[in-house]
Amino acid sequence: MRLSRFSLIFAVMAVLAWAAALDPVLIFVLALLGIIPLASLLAEATEALTFHAGPKAGALLNATFGTAVELILLFALLRSGQIAVVKAALVGSILTSLILVVGLSQLLGGLRNGLQRFDREGSGMAAAMMTLAVIGLALPTILGLVHQAHLGEGFSTDFQDDALDTLSMAIAVILLLLYGLLIVYQFRQPSATEVEFEAATPDEYRKLSVREAVGLLTAATVGIAIVSEILKRGSGALRSASGP
Repeated sequence: MRLSRFSLIFAVMAVLAWAAALDPVLIFVLALLGIIPLASLLAEATEALTFHAGPKAGALLNATFGTAVELILLFALLRSGQIAVVKAALVGSILTSLILVVGLSQLLGGLRNGLQRFDREGSGMAAAMMTLAVIGLALPTILGLVHQAHLGEGFSTDFQDDALDTLSMAIAVILLLLYGLLIVYQFRQPSATEVEFEAATPDEYRKLSVREAVGLLTAATVGIAIVSEILKRGSGALRSASGP
């Protein structure tokens, strides 16, 4: 924890380097290093709020702020028109969450605890939602490939079609509604007892009060937004300097 807070110096250096209009590569590297400790502080504040909020509300907080860093950074890149970077980041985030995080959790949990048990209903619900999300992501792509083949064009990731854009927006809205319904469903289900929940919470997160956790969460979010903007501008300047 101390190391992550000490690493905040990179965020400060990124701001100073951007204000001084230094080399874009240096600004990009400093911003990239600076956003890591800010993400760690955001996770710390979220875990502290989770402890005070309880299992159900805490799970919602984790789901909301667990991807806050990616969302802020992706919105900054999207505003600057770096669509290809956003697409690559989304694919990397999905693959990391589905393969790396889940795989390491199962591997390390099995090595430490032996046989692991999972809630069948919860796992089935998560698998069903994941299947729907995969179908929603794949459907516009498949239809785009078919449409390009029908037009006699080669495959291109830059292919644009108003009907496909409308379909993509509709699917996104449906997936958001399904996610909202899932949250309502989970809030109505019985959860772990408070004793089990408190036992699973590290002592370092219990030391923060609600006010301190909210303050830390706000400060980390603002810092991430600032550094993400610098990272976006550094990335754009780096791409411009490297040519097409």
